[in-house]
Amino acid sequence: MAAEGGRTVIMDRNGKTYFGLDDVGSRLWAFLDRPRTIKELTGLLASEYDAPVNTIASDVLAFLTQLRKAKLLEI
Repeated sequence: MAAEGGRTVIMDRNGKTYFGLDDVGSRLWAFLDRPRTIKELTGLLASEYDAPVNTIASDVLAFLTQLRKAKLLEI
């Protein structure tokens, strides 16, 4: 993982798959420092960003799904 100017890049262990994260994605990635529920993650982001909670929840789920498919996250 590397961070630069509020952006984060994460790579799989084989170096074949990587994700470039914007500020919100980087913040969400930081919240994954320990196991959390989608509800917890949504609440943490909602407290920092001005967006509808339903939109945040949907985006969190999509993000976690992508990470899981890339084997960058265990659920």
